[in-house]
Amino acid sequence: MKTALWIFIAFLAALWSGCAWLGIELLQWLAARLSAGDAGELERAIAQWPLPAWLEYWIDPAWAEMLRGALTGLMAAITHAAPWLGTAMGWLLPLAWVIWGGGLLALLALGALLNLLLNQARPTPAR
Repeated sequence: MKTALWIFIAFLAALWSGCAWLGIELLQWLAARLSAGDAGELERAIAQWPLPAWLEYWIDPAWAEMLRGALTGLMAAITHAAPWLGTAMGWLLPLAWVIWGGGLLALLALGALLNLLLNQARPTPAR
């Protein structure tokens, strides 16, 4: 049971690390695009992105249009915040790594706590 617990905690830690890495890469990519002045082009690309035929079976087209509108609005807001985002990258990236480390420590603490509870729940052999 302990092995299964730690395998599950390791899976959650890998998932958490992957999401943190993806988020940080996305932040860096967005900052690079904004500093290059490509924000308007990204906004136009999102607005013109067609919904793939295979995705129509899984997502309602009205919901996809709403999502596209939200992404377009988000890119418009980010375009206006481009100067601020460039200076914020100096503290956003370290903050993202601190949040990742805090989440990883929380997962390890959860694993240790559950391990302790498993030890206490084990029945003692009768003599």
